[in-house]
Amino acid sequence: MDCFNAYDIRGKFPEQINADNAYHIGNATARTLNATKLVVGYDIRLSSPELAAALHRGICQGGADVYDIGCCGTEEVYFATATIECDGGLMITASHNPASYNGIKIVRQNASPMNWDTGLKQIKDFATQVKTITPQGTVTKLAVREQYVDYLLSRLNVDRLQPLNIVSNAGHGNAGPVIDLLADKLPFQWHKIHNNPDGHFPIGVPNPMLVEQHPATSRAIQENSAHIGIAWDCDFDRCFIFDEKGEFIQSYYLINVLAQHFLNQQPNSCIVCDPRLIWYTRATAEKYNGQLLMSRAGHSYFKTIMRDNNAIYGGEISGHHYFRDFFHCDSGMLTWLLMSEYLSRNDMPLSSLISVGQRAYPSSGEISYHVDDPASMMQAIEKHYKHGATSIDYTDGVSIEYPQWRCNIRQSVTQPLLRLNVETRGNAQLLETITNELLTFIR
Repeated sequence: MDCFNAYDIRGKFPEQINADNAYHIGNATARTLNATKLVVGYDIRLSSPELAAALHRGICQGGADVYDIGCCGTEEVYFATATIECDGGLMITASHNPASYNGIKIVRQNASPMNWDTGLKQIKDFATQVKTITPQGTVTKLAVREQYVDYLLSRLNVDRLQPLNIVSNAGHGNAGPVIDLLADKLPFQWHKIHNNPDGHFPIGVPNPMLVEQHPATSRAIQENSAHIGIAWDCDFDRCFIFDEKGEFIQSYYLINVLAQHFLNQQPNSCIVCDPRLIWYTRATAEKYNGQLLMSRAGHSYFKTIMRDNNAIYGGEISGHHYFRDFFHCDSGMLTWLLMSEYLSRNDMPLSSLISVGQRAYPSSGEISYHVDDPASMMQAIEKHYKHGATSIDYTDGVSIEYPQWRCNIRQSVTQPLLRLNVETRGNAQLLETITNELLTFIR
């Protein structure tokens, strides 16, 4: 099975992931977790129901009962796993990948994370030989969405929300039905686009980070004079924000808005970030006497550090935001709800609130570049730039830091790509110069 990677299972359907290996993975998961109850959910991809049915069979023959919560978002599986006290949860999704892909994300009891070293390798090993456990499990349909929505609302002060004008772009993924439920409970004026779930993905790859996906949200914001725009990937565990001008906001700056929100409420708390961009977050943590920890990118790694240190909040620049109040898991819904609360408390437009950090710590955003041998290229960059650097860090890829600029270069888990991020201290011209220099070196 070549669909396993460091922190989940993902591949093209049906070449890499299909009903046969979903059945084997379900059986192996039940045995690996010694489970009696497992939650299963799936996204709106056309292949998901077939994979879910096979997963159910494998789990039941592995001796565990299935609680099927149906078509949903990944965080609904986290919620159900934690609140109905199951031994684990499995979400069938390929997140932001094209429609031809699918996959499985797995969590343990209390929605605790699983990666290659904490269960995925054992599942892959067990999957080579199916075993039928007696007695076999059963499948029970379970509705959790209403309780999940109520839980989200309990995490913020709804009474303080202002009647914001909001554009939402579900990208024809699973976020639309949840937004419909939340809309009835919130004082906002809504302009919903691409809200109906459609596994054909008629507007293209369900990844709001792609520049070609930005114009639809931006136009809707401008046409409706909205205060904020929100977009999600297919399984809505990632959330992306646009300001009132229709400008896409890098997640780096949202991370610091949310970090300030939590540290202002509970100073001295722990915050987690990834090493791609850190200077702004470090300054935010120091301002509130918070502790800043770094994690390798990837949801299972982030959740482990969040749990081990009881961190109040964590943010990845890829758009994942993690909350202690949400089982230390990532939630694309809680992210925008807290941003709407933050915006309701301020008289300034979102662009003005964000621009403070953008001016102080300009950054390149993540740039992906195709190379034949990413590992060798990373070594070449380090060798070239290490002289004169004040520090070099290997938490995730290579981070090279100078007094006025720093960069992080890391290798994609699934593709022959280098991911480059550059930041400076208040110097946009230096940012452009260094970024171009690094890209020229890579070329």
